[in-house]
This record gives sequence, C-alpha cells and structure tokens, in this order.
Amino acid sequence: MSPLVVRPTCLWTLPAALPYDDHGKDEAMQEIGTACDENRLSLHQSLSEGTSDLMRFHAKYVSASEAGDYYQVSFDTEDPGEDSTDPREPDRPYLIIQRQFETLDGGQCYVETHDHAYAGHFHVRLTNFTRTCLAFEIARKRNTYVEVSCSLDAVEFKEVQRIVNIIFDQHG
Repeated sequence: MSPLVVRPTCLWTLPAALPYDDHGKDEAMQEIGTACDENRLSLHQSLSEGTSDLMRFHAKYVSASEAGDYYQVSFDTEDPGEDSTDPREPDRPYLIIQRQFETLDGGQCYVETHDHAYAGHFHVRLTNFTRTCLAFEIARKRNTYVEVSCSLDAVEFKEVQRIVNIIFDQHG
C-alpha cells in the first residue's frame, strides 16, 4: 500500500520546542496551550514535577503507511517529496514513528526525529490524537513528551488514525 500523503489545509507557525527549566513554567504553559489543549493539565503536572522535557513543532505534511507487519506515521515541516528515503536536513523538524509485529520486541516503537535526544526504540503512550494534534509520552525519565500540531480533514484523519491506533496499540 502506498503511503497516504496529506497536504496542508491550514498553515501556521508555532514557536520552536520549549526547553525545560525550573523557572517560567507558567509562561511555557501559555505558549503550549493552543496546540493540544486536552493535554494541558497532564503536561503541566509533568513540568511541575520536573520529570518531562518537551519536543514540539507544527507539521505541514502527514503520511501513514503499512507494509505487511510494519506500520509508520510521519510528520514533516516540509514536503518530503517523491523519494521520502532521502536523508532529511538535520535542522528541519520531523517525526517518524514505526512499529513492527514481525518479531517480538516487547511492544517498543522506533522513534526517529531531528532531535536525537528523542530518537530510539521506546515504549510509548499516546496521550492525544485529533485532527490538529498528535501527542505521546516516552517511558523514560528525560525527553519524555512529544507534541506535533497538524491540520487534517476528516478523511485524512480517519486513515492516519487507523495507523496511529495500530502503532500505539489503541483498541477502537
């Protein structure tokens, strides 16, 4: 099956990802608020406890694909083009989440992103997926929260949601 490539319907720019520090938590929460409102309380608790770092950006392009027992969603700030296997520019925000069911791996997902602090094989937990936001937590002590805003219409969302549900082991 060829990947679904979602073209933007609404473009806007969000500020760069916010580094965590012990000061300015309230200001950080005000900036985060518009992208994923449902996660505000959970994220605020994590920031207050000092246990979470945040990576955040806006994706203009979203794709979802599957091949046998392999599933992938990707979020890009620029059009990945026809050959999405080309290496991405290191400073261009992107996120790829993959999951395979061919071999036993303890339910881990592979996360690849421009920020190497968030890349690797991890247990992840979906905290929010809507037409305008994907947010998840990584099961570890630092660099634990990823939030990507996007703009999907209902048809695009339904196809991407199917793959997201499989990757994050969501039933329903």
